[in-house]
Amino acid sequence: MNTHPLLLTLALIFGAGTALASAPRPLAGAEVSAVLSVYKPGLEACYARQVKRGARGLPKRASVRFSVLADGSVDRVSVRVRHRRLKRCLKTRLASWRFPAAQGDAVRVSLPLVFAR
Repeated sequence: MNTHPLLLTLALIFGAGTALASAPRPLAGAEVSAVLSVYKPGLEACYARQVKRGARGLPKRASVRFSVLADGSVDRVSVRVRHRRLKRCLKTRLASWRFPAAQGDAVRVSLPLVFAR
């Protein structure tokens, strides 16, 4: 079994129509990136758990979307991946994330995830 750590590539894309400029102090892209780097190991752990279980047909890609509310909490989590257990784990992890509080509308975040061994 390969013992190398899993690598997770995250690409940050803000959803269309996000009103970042209209807020007095909106959530900045750099803040979102910093939070992603803190929570990335949790997403990697979801994938590693399935690899360890010997899951068949484990996809290497997933797509996630969520909203970051003004208080920094995460809402409206959506995970697109064709593996039930991986999907449930990713969704649970994402829902627990916390971002810095910011003024303005919710920020919609879309992330393509690429898992590699």
